[in-house]
Amino acid sequence: MNKKEILIPFVIFGLTILFAGICIGVYISNGKSKKWVARKMKIGGMLLSLTAVSVGNGCVTCYDMPSEGNIIQFDNVNGYELAIKLDTGNVITGTIYERRASDFSFSIEDSLEQKFQSGPILPIDGKFDNYEEQIKIELDNNLSAGKYFLKVFATDTMQQANSYPINGFSIIISNE
Repeated sequence: MNKKEILIPFVIFGLTILFAGICIGVYISNGKSKKWVARKMKIGGMLLSLTAVSVGNGCVTCYDMPSEGNIIQFDNVNGYELAIKLDTGNVITGTIYERRASDFSFSIEDSLEQKFQSGPILPIDGKFDNYEEQIKIELDNNLSAGKYFLKVFATDTMQQANSYPINGFSIIISNE
């Protein structure tokens, strides 16, 4: 712990007491004294600045990109829902942006979390070596029609039980 970390809380406490005293001066003058109002603004600004600088660890806004990377985007997705017709094709294609992991896998489960299929997510060029990768998932032709949940993992198939999915999609399978 350095001197600044010890000193700042005492300075903030002292400025708070001073601010309270100045507020009383503004109250007594009914807010008509420019001197007391100016002092209140100055000390209040110092308090706000000091507390913001001492507590803040940077600014995060809704415009910042997630720092985890491994952003998955599948082709032909409507929101978070994929529609697959197994009779015309059992391959889901997409892209991984900001790839940081070296292995990816998927699992297909129903609403009761019963697993119907799991396997690796394959890079179309044969290996994960680019920051942005084209990918594919090969679905089992024996899946029955219905609504499932596709979970995507940034691990291999064997490690899925020990990790959380990085993304999930609702998938509707039809055999038409």
